[in-house]
Amino acid sequence: MSASSALQDLLRFLTQEAKLPLSLALSRIPLLQKASLSTPEQIAKAKPADLLPIIEDEKQRKQLLAAAKRVVKKRAAGEDAPGAESPSKKRKRGEGSLFEVKSEQTPEELEAALILPSDTATEEELQETVLFTNRAPLVLAMTVTLLKYTMPEQPLSSRLSLAQAYVSLTSRARAVSLGIEKDSAESEGWGEGLAEVEIMGKRIRVLRRWGYEVGKGDAG
Repeated sequence: MSASSALQDLLRFLTQEAKLPLSLALSRIPLLQKASLSTPEQIAKAKPADLLPIIEDEKQRKQLLAAAKRVVKKRAAGEDAPGAESPSKKRKRGEGSLFEVKSEQTPEELEAALILPSDTATEEELQETVLFTNRAPLVLAMTVTLLKYTMPEQPLSSRLSLAQAYVSLTSRARAVSLGIEKDSAESEGWGEGLAEVEIMGKRIRVLRRWGYEVGKGDAG
């Protein structure tokens, strides 16, 4: 595993599994790496005293240790469970999928794979067409199309990601207003300290994809 992949996996574990605020996770990664605690397996074997200089808050230390042990247990169960498929078998079964991302793909190839074919239907044919869908796919399609004109410098994959973030944000806000959900991810500290962009009046927290460069003319 490359250093960048290991770093992404550690950040994902700290924020998604251990539920640590992003700003805290980013600041503690160098300390964890220095202490040779860069994976859930290593953290699970650590003693609470080993984590004390890294994470001062007792509740967050317990969160981190519990999350590490939970992840290790899940991985062990997945490997040892009878009939469980290995990741390699799952990948082979999914080959040819529309959403498959091959590791050897260049950014240009990935962007080209995301472009949907153009519709050749006439105006009369479209007038007679009736589509049944729920809110999310319609809002996603509308947002992606809007971003093509408001953020033309962004590649298609970024516009899809931003559009999905907008759909998730508005859906979560709706759920909170109806009492289905209690709190938003932002209220739990997720995304704290990140840059923001505004999409249709909503502030979306974003991360830059370092090293991902797409040639001009690949807007999609």
